[in-house]
Amino acid sequence: MSKNQNILSGHKKVGKKFIPPMKQLPGIIRETNYLLEILPEILWMGLINEKHGYKKGIELVTTLAEVIKEVNNGEFKENFTATSSHKILSSKEKKLIKLKLEERKALSFIQEALNPLLTMYKNCPLSYLKSKNSRKNKASVEIIKRTIVNHMDKYETPALIIQANVVYILGIAGKLHIASHLPTPDLNSLINAPESESARRTASLVRSFSLQIFGMISDKYPTNSWARDFWNQSYSLANCTFYEEDLSE
Repeated sequence: MSKNQNILSGHKKVGKKFIPPMKQLPGIIRETNYLLEILPEILWMGLINEKHGYKKGIELVTTLAEVIKEVNNGEFKENFTATSSHKILSSKEKKLIKLKLEERKALSFIQEALNPLLTMYKNCPLSYLKSKNSRKNKASVEIIKRTIVNHMDKYETPALIIQANVVYILGIAGKLHIASHLPTPDLNSLINAPESESARRTASLVRSFSLQIFGMISDKYPTNSWARDFWNQSYSLANCTFYEEDLSE
C-alpha cells in the first residue's frame, strides 16, 4: 500500500473531496462557522453584557440557565445558551421561566437588554421573554449592529466572554466534561487578566469547545434555521453586510 493510500485510509471520496472517518458519522459532528452560525445563537448574551457589563451579564445568563433547569425538574435537556434550543420549551415551561425570573428579580434586566432582538426580529425563539410593554424604537437596529460588530471577532474579549458562557453553563449543568490531561479553564482570567498566559490558554479551549458544542447536530430543532433567519432579517433591517456568503443556498 502506498503512503498516500495509508494517509487516506478510511476516508470517503465525495466528488473531489476526501471525507475523514469522524465526519462520516451521521448526526454527530459537522464543521461550524463562528460568524455565520454560532454568533446568531449566542448574540443575546452579548446584548446582555453590553447593557449590564460582564459581571452582571454572566449573573443573569446563569440565573436563566438555573431557572430553565429548575423548570425541567433539575435537568438541562439542551444547550440553552443557544437561541434555537428555546424552541423545544413548551408554553407552560416558558410561562414558568418568566415567573421564576421575575421572582429572582432578573426578568426586567434581561428584557431591557434583549428588547432590540425581541422586538425587531420575527420568530426569535427567545421572544417568550419579551415584555408586554416592549416597543420597537429607532435605536434598536443600531444597538444590534454595534453588538454584532463588537462580537464578530471570536478572538477578542467580548466574543470570548459569550463563548465562555456556553462552556460555563454546560459545565455547571453537568453536560460538559473536560479531559483530565487538559488544564482547567480559568474563565475569570478572560475578564481580569486578558493578556495573561492563563487567559490565552483559556481562550483557546473556549473557542475549541464552542466550535465542538455547536457542531453537535440536534434532532430537536433545525440546526441552522435561526442563524439563517437572523442574517436574512439583519439584511432587511439595516442592509447589514458583515460577510459575503449567500445564505439563500
